[in-house]
This record gives sequence, structure tokens and C-alpha cells, in this order.
Amino acid sequence: MENIEIERENRWVIKKMNVVNYWKFVNETFHFKDGKLFFIGTNGSGKSNLTQLFPFVLDGNDKRGRLDATANKEKREMDFYFKPRDNEGQIINGKSGEYGYICIEFKKRYTEQYLTICIGQQYVLSSKNSKNLKFNAFILKDGRRVGKDFNLYKKEDGKIKPYEFKELEKILNLKKDCVYSDKREYAEAINKELFGFTDIQDFYDLCNINVQMRNSQYTGKTKISEIKGKIMNFLPTLEDEKFENLSSSFQELEESKKILEEFQEDKKLIFSLNALYNIYNQALLYNKYQEYIKKDNEYKEANKNLLEIKDKYLKTEKKYEDILSNLDILEKNIISYKSQIDLLNEAKEIKDNKEFEKKLNIIKDDLRTLNKELKEHNYNILKKKNEVTQIMTEINKTEDKKRKNKSQRGILHRELNDQNIEIKFAGHLSPNEYESVGSKTMKDKLILSKKEVVEYKDKILETARLLKDYEILKIKFSDLEEKVEEIKKKLQSINLEIDKLENQKKQEKRNFIDKYYEVSESNNYLKISDGNLKEIENKINLYDKFTYEEQEYIENIRESSYRKKWEEFQKQIGELVSNLKELDKEIKLKTKELKELKSQTQSIPDRTKEAILCRKELENKGIKYISLYEGIDFKENLDIKETILLENQLKNSGLLDSLVIPYSQQEEAKEVLKIYPSLMLAPTLKKNSKFDKFILENIEDEFKNVITDFLNSISTDETDKDSQYVISDTGYFRNGALEGYSVVSNKESAIYLGLQRRQEEQKRKIENKEKEILHLEISKDEYQQDKNILENNIEELREENKKFPKFNRITDIISTIKNQKEILKRYDRDFKECKGEYDVTKVEFEALNDKKIERCKENSFKATSDIYFEIHDKINNYIIVLDKMIENVSSFENYVVIQNNYESNKLRLEEDIKTFSGKAKNVETNIYVKEQKKNQIEALIADKEVKRKLKELEDYEKKLEKVLNTRDELVLNKGKYEENVKREKEEVLNAEDNLKFREKTKKLFMGYLLSEINEKVIYFDNKEEKTYKINSISELEGVFEEWENNESDFKLSLISLFNKAQLLASDIKVKLKKWKLSPDVIPVENSNYDDSTLNNRFVIHLELNNEGKDFLYNKMDLVTSKIKSTENLIEFQMEKFLKTLISQEIGISLIEMIKETSEIIKHSSEQMEQMNTPVKVKMELELNANHKKMKEILQKSISGNEDLMIPDREELKKYILNRIEKMKKEAHEKKETFSYELALKEIFDYRKWFDLKISHKKRGEKFSEVTDKTVFSGGEKAMVIYLPMLSAMNFKYSKARPDAFKLMVLDEAFSVSDEKSRKSTIGLIEDLDFDFVFNAPEMECLVPNTQFSIYTLKSSEDTGKVAISYSIWNGEKRINKWFYDNEIEELCK
Repeated sequence: MENIEIERENRWVIKKMNVVNYWKFVNETFHFKDGKLFFIGTNGSGKSNLTQLFPFVLDGNDKRGRLDATANKEKREMDFYFKPRDNEGQIINGKSGEYGYICIEFKKRYTEQYLTICIGQQYVLSSKNSKNLKFNAFILKDGRRVGKDFNLYKKEDGKIKPYEFKELEKILNLKKDCVYSDKREYAEAINKELFGFTDIQDFYDLCNINVQMRNSQYTGKTKISEIKGKIMNFLPTLEDEKFENLSSSFQELEESKKILEEFQEDKKLIFSLNALYNIYNQALLYNKYQEYIKKDNEYKEANKNLLEIKDKYLKTEKKYEDILSNLDILEKNIISYKSQIDLLNEAKEIKDNKEFEKKLNIIKDDLRTLNKELKEHNYNILKKKNEVTQIMTEINKTEDKKRKNKSQRGILHRELNDQNIEIKFAGHLSPNEYESVGSKTMKDKLILSKKEVVEYKDKILETARLLKDYEILKIKFSDLEEKVEEIKKKLQSINLEIDKLENQKKQEKRNFIDKYYEVSESNNYLKISDGNLKEIENKINLYDKFTYEEQEYIENIRESSYRKKWEEFQKQIGELVSNLKELDKEIKLKTKELKELKSQTQSIPDRTKEAILCRKELENKGIKYISLYEGIDFKENLDIKETILLENQLKNSGLLDSLVIPYSQQEEAKEVLKIYPSLMLAPTLKKNSKFDKFILENIEDEFKNVITDFLNSISTDETDKDSQYVISDTGYFRNGALEGYSVVSNKESAIYLGLQRRQEEQKRKIENKEKEILHLEISKDEYQQDKNILENNIEELREENKKFPKFNRITDIISTIKNQKEILKRYDRDFKECKGEYDVTKVEFEALNDKKIERCKENSFKATSDIYFEIHDKINNYIIVLDKMIENVSSFENYVVIQNNYESNKLRLEEDIKTFSGKAKNVETNIYVKEQKKNQIEALIADKEVKRKLKELEDYEKKLEKVLNTRDELVLNKGKYEENVKREKEEVLNAEDNLKFREKTKKLFMGYLLSEINEKVIYFDNKEEKTYKINSISELEGVFEEWENNESDFKLSLISLFNKAQLLASDIKVKLKKWKLSPDVIPVENSNYDDSTLNNRFVIHLELNNEGKDFLYNKMDLVTSKIKSTENLIEFQMEKFLKTLISQEIGISLIEMIKETSEIIKHSSEQMEQMNTPVKVKMELELNANHKKMKEILQKSISGNEDLMIPDREELKKYILNRIEKMKKEAHEKKETFSYELALKEIFDYRKWFDLKISHKKRGEKFSEVTDKTVFSGGEKAMVIYLPMLSAMNFKYSKARPDAFKLMVLDEAFSVSDEKSRKSTIGLIEDLDFDFVFNAPEMECLVPNTQFSIYTLKSSEDTGKVAISYSIWNGEKRINKWFYDNEIEELCK
């Protein structure tokens, strides 16, 4: 079979379209001639309804804009065409319809490969406001064809009833992988089978181009600017996914900007609140300070008053002590005077000194006793005083310890205060609460505080551990999340790789099948039958793993064909070899015979083996012999015919080569003849009539005798039954029992009778033998050539067998898929394990997170375990200090007890001293009195002039009277001064108590003030960016002065500021968007200000995202830093957005598309210039000025300079943001929903960056640009319209597989073309190798060398049906007659 010269690609070509239950078409088949079809008919005939099925049947997209070709038509959706209709074609409302089918059959141009795609749709009545059309589809790759192998309908009561899709699915035994209900999956499958675009978007673009081409409705009024717009719409666009990703990034950016705006708005509110709250805090501090100063002044005044009262008291007390001293002297004088008087009175009665001496001795005894008693009393007094001194030493030591204890307590409290700033323990005791130190309540408070702080510590530790668990779990969760994502990405990557490999496998299988068809078609000898090819195709499509058995099965099909042909060739070769062997034998034999012939001088008749052996034996025996033909010749008077007849009669009768043996040796010869039977002349009958047609040769006589007898015994009468030998003129002969007739042939001659004849015959025989040998040699060469040809055929068969595709590539891909699936399985297993662990961990993490939030909201710390463990450690330190404080208070209480004991002992000792002192004083008084008496008695005894002494009695009595009078006056003064001392002492005590109270109050208010200072409130300056953290009271004056200088309103009414701050906080609380504000009024414990506003603190807590709340003033830096960090995030996101835009996604794609667009335009333009058309057209792209900078920026990014210069970045940023804002504004004005995706798509629709310039020229002219104002004929305009679009479409098809289906659809085709332009355009479509579906009102596109089907449609209003007639343009004429379906199918082959 001759090779087919394939000029065009063996691509998929549309063969026919089956339409069942679609619009008014019940069951129609439309055949395409060479993939081309024209629908003609008037408006309403249904030609557009059929045309609109392209490209719907390719991508399943039935949106309204893709169906209607004209804008003025009734707005119809696809369900309109599948609604149920009556016999007149009218829609039956309120009823669901039956399934309708649109099926298209494709065939490879040169090979018997078929593909059928079919969409089934059913209109379903639904009350819901939803789509009423069911969509189902299938693709048949096994070669089954509609109308051949199956139908889309069944017949019921003579009517066509379409199958339900499920029925059809069951009938066809459709596999899941070839059935589709998802339009996108269906479109992807169509692309894989018919087009092979690597990017599915190219497939959708191509479908949309066909829709635009079909719907273009070009008329004489079509503007060039519209054509430019259409062509620009043909150009490739960025995938929506890129804009989805980009818009998502930009939306994140916008959300961050919104967050920033919210933070900024919140900042304004928070700062306004903080300004007022700051003044409130300043005022609170100031008012507390003023209260403290007031109490300090009161303390100072009380101290001054005490000093004055004390001074007055001391003076009064001095006078009182002087009076007492004088009274003591007077008392002694009185005693002395009374004793003297008593003694003198006694002396009057005593006669001599003996009685005085006696008395003196008694007195002396008394004095000794009294001195002894006084000594004892003084000893006791001294002893008790020493004890008091010792106790006072201990009391002083205890007092010192108490002072040190108190000092240490202050240090400890400050330490606790400082530590509590960090640990924020709510049960922390204020300075005021330490005033009760020494009492039981203080220690109880501290113990209670310790109990609470231990509980607090335990909670903090529990929270820390929870946070640690949370952080560990978070790390685990993050790791798992990252691992899940990583595995998921890996799975996606592997799945993508598997999909890619599966596509490669499908493509390889497709290539494999195509190759089988092509090789089989092109092979000379190894042809695979259509049935086997179909079986191979089915097996290839079915086989997935390509096991050795599966490959062997397919190989066996091919090998069977190969073996069959090989065996056929081998059989032929075998036959030839056999023939060659026979020829060789024959040639050898003939050569031998030739040799023998050449060894002979004359020709001899052919002899049997016995005849030859017989002659040899005769020779061996010495028996003479000749053959009869050697002994005779013809008489000269005989004609040739007679000679031939005679020789034939002798030959036929066996006499010609019979042995002539002399009579003498005949008996001996007979013995030889018994062994080797041969004919020997032995004439026995003598006749008188001599046979006279022969003469004897020159031979020996003994031979002549025998021959002569033989000749004489020959009868010429064929009726002569007695003669052994008869030779008749009639040709009759008889040799004994052997008889017959000889005939004469024109080609014969006598060759044996006569030496000359034999010699000539011998020569002829040699020549003939040589010819025979030559002929045999030639035959041998021919056989050898045939054998060589067959051997070459076998070699070619082998080579043809090798040309069939091998499984290596497919098996390699399948092996790779298997490996990838194994890897996928491992990763999937890992993913399931990891995901399972992730899900469990997620639940644990979320639960723990909720627990964390719940636990941490009680505290204002940053929610990290490190912080909480640190706080826990600090609480431990706090507890250590608190323990020291408890120990301190316990020690103080011990000191108080010890001191009280000492004081009690001191009081007791002092009472003892007082008692002993009283006794001693009495004893001293008695001693004094006794001493006075003793002295006086001694003086009387010693004085001889007793009478003179007696005379002194009156003097003593007078002195006594005077002293008594003086004493009485002093006693009166003593009473007065005693009252004054008592009163003034009371005043001193009162003043001391007042001073103590004022001191205590001052300390209390100092505590209040210190508590305020220890709050560590941050105060802000009104004018300067300055904050104050006040650490001591000594700083306040300077701070207040500075605030006053900065015109702060801190001296305003506190209650007014308190109320304003509360109102503002309540208002701002509901306005804040990001921050959570918690205002509260907290009573100050143990606070006792007269102004209740000072006994409460207005606190404001601020919190963000449950990260821990803190006082407003502590969060101010964070409020600002959050704005800064958000600004940084926005900057980062913008940079990332720009980088993604420029270098990773859009930028590269845009530049590539700009390049591709330039290639499309350039390629299309070059193609148009090379076309043999009356009008030349070219296109050029010019970048408009508004976008040159944008292209430059993008160009920079892909030239390796991803880090654009700041001005470029800023310009790009500004450009994007300005466009976004403008489009937002426009959307708002139009009350439309704004979409970032659509906005970015619009901004980066690079096609709007270019101006398309179309130029045209006629032969011999220059190119000139065409515009809407250009005047030209319809034909010229048609060329300008169609050429660019066809060229652009052809470029798009060039990105598909070589065997891709190439379709062009036009509605109202060539309405602006003249005949010449139509022919040129159709010719161009033919050159570009497009299949087409056109429609027009009339058929005017009859183009030479192009063949297509023509269907004329005519809708009947009466019947509601469409009449269809078929004709064909065969490239020369239109054949318009009635065709049977099989005729149409045959015509369209």
C-alpha cells in the first residue's frame, strides 16, 4: 500500500452533531464535510440557536451573554431551549421537560480514531428561585458513536423519547471518570482530550474568543474602533486566581489600614481621656498633698502650743517645788521648835540632869534603832533604784529595739510596696493599716495577707504552669500546624506533580494511540486491522498500571499481526528457497545433460534409465548394437510432413530408438534384455511388399540385414492384423500390441532420421539446453531477487514493527506516578497522623487558650509563662519580706510585752521605792526629831544655865507661832500652785496628746499621700512631652510648681474633674474600636478624708486583645507603639504587595503577556502580510503615555532589579492607591459594591495600556492607518475586520497540542463582505486549517477548493417544526438534491 502524504496535521476534526429534544429539534443529525458546516435560513429558523451551541458544548458555559448573538433578541437563557413543547412547538408552562442532548463526534483526520462528547440537560420545574436546568455530560474515548453503536433515545408508540441520563449512563456502562456534572471538570476534560492547553485559562480564553467572534455581528456600520476593541479582547489576560491572591493581599493591607485608622481614632479618644484623667490624677495628688500639708501645719502648731504650755508648766512647777522646799524647811523648823519647846517644858519638871541623861540614852537608843531602820530603808531604796536603773536600761534597749523594729518595718513596707508594684497583689496592706501595729489586729492582717498572697502565689504559679503548658502546646500546635501546612503543601505539590504526570500519561497514551494509528497507516506491510487498532486503543485507555501482562496483551495484538505477516513472508521465502533448490538441481542436471550433449556428435532420443543401463551392459558383454534411427534415413522424395509423420510413428511406436543387434548376438542380448527391458528389433514376418520410404545408412552389413528385414516386415495397411509392424500414411502405427495414430504439428520437424538431421538436432538441443539452463538461471535470479525482496520486506517489517511506540515512556511515567503515589501515601499517612494529632492538639490548645484568657483576665501581666514565673518568684520574695514583716510585727509585739513587763516591774519598784522612801522619810523625820531632842538634851545637860534656857521657851514659842503662820501661808500658796501644776500638767498632757494625735494624723495623711505616690501613677506634662513618676514627697513642690508654670488645671475642683473624667470615660468606652476600656471607682482602704472624693480613686484600665489590662497611663506608650507597629506592618505589607505585584506574580505575568501580546500582534501582522489577499493588513501596538512609566517600573523588576528605587516604589504605590480610591468613590457614588479583585484587575488590565494601530494597503500602495472615518468598500472593510481576528485566533490555537480541534464560529457570516473578499476569507480559513460553523440568511460563500456541508433551515409556524434540507459544496459546485442519511454520511467521509 502506498504511503499517505500527510500535508496537514492528523488533528481532531468535527464529524457530526446530534441534537435531541433541543428547542424545536426532536432528533437531528448534522454532518460536517471536512469539519465545516454552513447553516442558512431566515430569522427565526433556528440557525443561530444551533450556532450558539458552539462553544457551549466545549466548556458548558451557558450564561446568557454567550447564547444570544444579537443584543436586540429576547433575553433567553439555556433553559428556554429545553422547556417542554407541544406538537406545534409551543412551550408548555408549569411542567418539567425531558432530557435533551447535544452530542458532537470528532475523528482524527487520517486515522480511524473517534471521540464523542455529549451534554444532556433537563428543564426541571422548581418553585425555588434557582437554576432549573440539570447539567450532565460524558465523553466517549473508546470509539463508540451515536447512531452507530447507540442512540440517545428510545421509541415509544412510534415517538422519540430521550433517555434519562441515568438510563443512558447504564446502557453505555459509563465509568465515573468519563461522566461529569461539574462544568469546570467537564471543561478541563474537554481541554485534555481535544486541545491540550497546558494552561486551562488559554482554553477558556479560546472559548470566549469564539463567543466574541460569533456574537460580533459585523455589518457595514461596524466601526474600526469596535474591531480594535474586539481584537484587544482576544489578547491573553491574567488569571483571576492571581488577582484573588493579590486582592487578598491588598485587602489585608486595607484591613491593616483600617486597623491603623481605628488605632489612630482610638488614640485620639484615649489621649483626650488621658489628658483629663491626667489632670484628675494631678488634682488627686495635689489635693492629697494639700491635706497632708494641712495636717503637717496642724502638727507644727500643736508642737508649738505644747512647748508654750510646757514652759508655763515648768515655771509653775518650779514655784510649786520652791514652796514645797520652803514648807519642808518650815516643817523641820516647826519640829525643831516644838521639840525645843517640849524639851524646855519638860525641863521645868526635871530636877537634875540624870533624867535628861536617861532620856538622852533612850533617845540615843531610839536614834540607833531609827538609823538602823533608815539604813535598811535606804538600802532597800538603793536596791530598788538599782533595779529600776537596770529596768530602765532594758526599757531603753527595748525602746531602741522598737525604734529599730519600726524603722525596719518601714523599710520592709517600702520593699513590699515596691514589690507589689510588680506583683499587683490586691491584699497588699497600705501604710495606714500599719498604724494598728502592736495590736493583735495588725498581726492578724499580716497573717491574713500572707494567706491571701500564698493563695495568690499558688494561682500565679498555677497560671504560670498553665501558660507554660499553653506555650509548650502552642509551640507543639504551631509546629503541628506548620507541619500540617508543610505536609499539605507537599501533598498539594505531589498531587500537582501526579496530576501533571497523569496528564502526561494521558498525553502519552494519546500519543501512543495516535502513533499506532499513524504507523499502521504509513506502514507498507505491518498493517494493524481497524478492529485491532480499536482494541488497542480501548485497552490503552482502560489500562492504568501497564503491568507486564497488560503490555504483553497489547504487544501480542501487534505481534500477532507482525507474526502473521512475517510467516506469510517466510512461507513465500520458503517456497522460493524450495524452488531455488529445485532450480539448482535442474540446472545441475541440465548442465550435466548439456555436457553429455556436447560430448555427443549427434542427437539421440530420450531414453529411460533401463535403456541406458541396457546399452551399457550390451557394451560390457561385447554385443554390438545400434539404434534403428542410426541405420535408416528418409528417401529424398518425401515431403517434410511425411518425414515428420514417419518419425513420429516410429517414436510413438517405440521403434525409433529400438536396438538393432546382429542376429548372431541376439540370443545373448536377450539375456541382458531380461534384466534391462528394452525393445530389440527381431522381425519374424517377411512380406513381399517392400516398405520403401526409408533408405539404409552406411552401416555394417550385419546391422543392415536386421534393418532390411524390419523394413520388409512393415505393413502399410492398418487393417493388417497379422503384421507386427504397421506404418500407415494415415498416421496409424502398430508395434505388436502397441498401436495408435501419430499427428503432425506445424512446429515439429524430423530430427533423428538422417545423420545430418541428428547433428542439427544435436546442435539445436545443445542450444536449447543452454537456453534452458539460461532460463533456469534467470528464473533462479528472479527467485533470488524475490527472495531478497521478501527478506528486505521482512527487514522492513521488522523496522516497521520497531516504529510502533514502546511502553517505556508510559511505564516510566506510571512508575514515577507509582513512586509519587507511594510518597503521597506516606505523606498522606503522615498527614492523617499529624492532622489527627493537630486536631486533638487544637482542641486542647483552644481549651487551654480559653482557660488562659479566663485565668489571665484577672491579672494585668503579659500572658507569658516567663512573666508569670518571674511574678511567682517575686511573690516568693514578697512573701519572704512579708514573713520578715510578720516576724517584725511579732518581735514588736514581744518588745511591747517585754516593755510592758518592764514598765510594770518599774512601777512596782517605784511603788516600793516610794513606800521605802516614805518610811525612810518618816524615819528621817523621827531621827531628825530625836536628833533635835538629843542635841537639845545634850545642850541642856551641858548648859548650866537652865533658867536661861527656860527663858528661851517663850522665844521658841514665838518662833513656832511665826513659823506656823508662815507655814499656813505657804500651805495656802501650795494649794493654789498645786492646782495650777495639776491644771497645767493636764494642759501639757492634753497638748502632748494633741501633738501625738496631730503627729498620727500627719503620718496617716502622709501614708495616704505616700500610698498615692506608691500607686506609681504616671503624670503627663500639659505642654511638654514629659512624664513624671514621683518617688517621694520631697519632689512634689517642684513638680507642682512646674505643672503650675505649664498652666495645668490640676487646682480645679476635684469633684468636678472626677465627674468629668467619669463621663468622658463612659462615652469613650463605647466608641473605642480596638482597645477595651474599663473605668471603675475603687474605695481607698482605711482612707478617712473629710472630702469623700479623696476616699475613692477613679481608675481606668486599658486592654488590647486580652493581652492583660493595665492602668491607662501605663498603656499610653503602647497606644502609640501599636500605631507605629501597625504603620510598620502596613509598610511591610505594602512592600510585600509591591514585591509580589512586581516580581513574583502580576509583574512578571504582565511583562510576559505584554511580550506575548507583542508576539501575537507581530506574528498576526506578519502572517497577514504574507497572505495572498487583495488587501494587505498589518497591526502595531503602541504603549500609551499614561502607562509608559508603569511598564518601565515592571520592566526594571524583571530585569533582576527587584528592589526598586524608592521614587519608583512610591510612584507605583501612589498610582495604585489613587486608582483604588477613585474607583471606591465611583462605586460609592453609583451605590455599587466595591471589589478589590475587580479593581486590581481593572488597574492591571494591560490591554488598556496599549493603542492598537491597524493599517491596510492595496497592491502597489503604501500602508495607511484605518480609522472610523476611513472610507473603503465592503470587501476591503471585511478583510480589515476578519484578517486580524483570524490571525490572532490562529496564534491562540498554536499554544494547543498539534492535534487540537480548531474551531471558528460566525453568526450572520460575511455580512459586510463582497464575493471576492468572502472567497479570500474562506480561503484564508482553509489555509489556517480551521473547522467552522457559520450561519447566514443566504449561501453565498461558494469557494473553490473548499468543501463544506450546507443545511437549509425553514421554520413552519403552522407545524411548529423546522424543515431541514442538506446540500454540499464540493469545491466546484453545490450539489442540491434529496439525500438519504447514509448518502450524506458517505459524502462527508
